[in-house]
Amino acid sequence: ALFIILCASLGISVILFAAAKYLTKKQENSIGPVSSSFMLPRGKKRKQRINDFYQKSYVYATRLPFISRYVLKIRNRLATIHSYDEFTMRKETMRITFLVLGTLSVSVLILTLITRDLTYFFLILLGALIVNGLLIDAFVNRVEDRLLEQMTDHFADVRHQYHQHGMVDEAIYEAAEISKYEMSLHAKKIYEILTANNPQEKLEAYYEVAPNRFLKVFAGISYLVKEYGDKILQNGSMYLQALNRLKNEIYLEILHRKKLSYRLKSLSIIAIAPMFFVKPIEEWAKNTFPSMSEFYTSRIGFIIKIFIFLTVVVAYILLRKMQDSDAGRYIPRS
Repeated sequence: ALFIILCASLGISVILFAAAKYLTKKQENSIGPVSSSFMLPRGKKRKQRINDFYQKSYVYATRLPFISRYVLKIRNRLATIHSYDEFTMRKETMRITFLVLGTLSVSVLILTLITRDLTYFFLILLGALIVNGLLIDAFVNRVEDRLLEQMTDHFADVRHQYHQHGMVDEAIYEAAEISKYEMSLHAKKIYEILTANNPQEKLEAYYEVAPNRFLKVFAGISYLVKEYGDKILQNGSMYLQALNRLKNEIYLEILHRKKLSYRLKSLSIIAIAPMFFVKPIEEWAKNTFPSMSEFYTSRIGFIIKIFIFLTVVVAYILLRKMQDSDAGRYIPRS
């Protein structure tokens, strides 16, 4: 029964894949193949098939009772970064979902096949829940870090375009055309805000969905300069100085996030490592010292196991609290 449960958890990703294939064939039979796909090169055809698979998998996954909550949880984490492109947001959501569920399912299956102990099985599930949070944070943080790095390049392009045009909205639009994908979405949104009939209301709405404080400051400064004009200070343009200071703050934030990730990533792995080595150590002790079998089967041995697992959970929660509280350490100075 335990083996069947494990196979069922591993089969979730297989079911999603089979469902997507079934929907693809059904659509091709009813509508017919898309003729534009024959015009694409082989590499782009493969990429297009992968994108179609992610889109169909997302539609099917949101209909499943338990998987839908998991998918929507990851989507909410990515919603602020890809809030203006539904296609990309669905693709990134399913990519992270498949990676996390596939990694956890295979790991749980391998570890459980090593032993048939029911207590150790529940411990593995508890460890899988913790690792699940670590993997989701790792993938989402990678997207956030990519956006921060794109912002520094975008601000440099805005400075260059502002020197040429002298207009904030035109500089942001021209820089958005050559920016990378994630940043171009937000830059075009800020351009729409600046050129709208009610820019102040649009700006307040953007504050609610902006993925970080740097984009909020950038949008606010750009709005003020467009409405009230730039001011020439002793060191030059006030707008250009603000962009330069904001870019320096982003560099500090990137450096801080790298240091924080380097320090806490290893600590998180160390915190959950004892959970996976309890059973191997127990088997080694029983085989080496036969008298230890009585200890592990006694009430005291069981209590010690529970104490170890509770310690692991508390340590992991404290590390998450430290990471969340330290995430907003650097605040840009306006």
